[in-house]
Amino acid sequence: MIELCQEFATANPRHKRLMLSLEQVQSWQPRQIGPSGYIDHLLVLAWLVFTLQPRQSIGLGIGQGMAYFTLCQSACDAGYDARLFGIDLWRPQSSPSAAAVPDELRHHNEQHYASVSRLICADPAGAADIFDSGDIDLLLVDQDLSPDLLDALHSQWFPLMSERGVIVLRGLAAAREDAATGMALEALTQSKPHFHLTANGGLLLLLVGGYPPEDLVLAAALSDEDAGRMALEQEFARISAPLRARVAEENENVRFESIPPSFVSPDTILAGASEARNAVGQPAPEVEAERAST
Repeated sequence: MIELCQEFATANPRHKRLMLSLEQVQSWQPRQIGPSGYIDHLLVLAWLVFTLQPRQSIGLGIGQGMAYFTLCQSACDAGYDARLFGIDLWRPQSSPSAAAVPDELRHHNEQHYASVSRLICADPAGAADIFDSGDIDLLLVDQDLSPDLLDALHSQWFPLMSERGVIVLRGLAAAREDAATGMALEALTQSKPHFHLTANGGLLLLLVGGYPPEDLVLAAALSDEDAGRMALEQEFARISAPLRARVAEENENVRFESIPPSFVSPDTILAGASEARNAVGQPAPEVEAERAST
């Protein structure tokens, strides 16, 4: 894998620049780990923020906030002025008719990102009306893809994107299993330069603006048949390995902590069974006492 990446970088100086751009996130780690459709692509999101340095970023349908807070943390770590807006229509199970930002997300946002981030409780389908045209550098879509969603991106969000604007989509493999969604996704990718990763469900960076950063232009120029695209994907996988190990460890800890206190381990069960076998045929304590007294 490392040899392939080195060969890719050596073959073309511009490609070397692209590979070197990944070094800025090699040791990057999110503050917290939680459920997310982007969990396998957090380092890609961090790299995108460091590369694009978006002045205004929008997260649509952010759910529990893992991917969105990756954008927030990356922007703060990169050290530039940024504005971020996380949008979803959170409805608590206890009161489905009500809607409010969950306390856990609100507290986390206030504690770490109060100066740069605002959480908005609103239907993502109508959120485009909130923003002005040409101001959005990065739009993170954290929702399952559908024909209606992809059409809304084209008709409502494309006009709002800046000249450097990038839209990020996840779940490409699942989207292509539906014929209508697959056709809508194909139409979208044919209209704009893009870079995609195939692993872990698929990730798409759609370069909507006319003047994206050069590193993103280089990535979008890599075709599926280009060995460089595979090398870049492998490099993302390599630098993401520590994060994947951390996710696996934390998932195992959560699983262990969820075991009820009354749970009896297999070793305990086997020990009890052994004792039971040894006791077969032995007289009951009352009989043994009666024999001793005669």
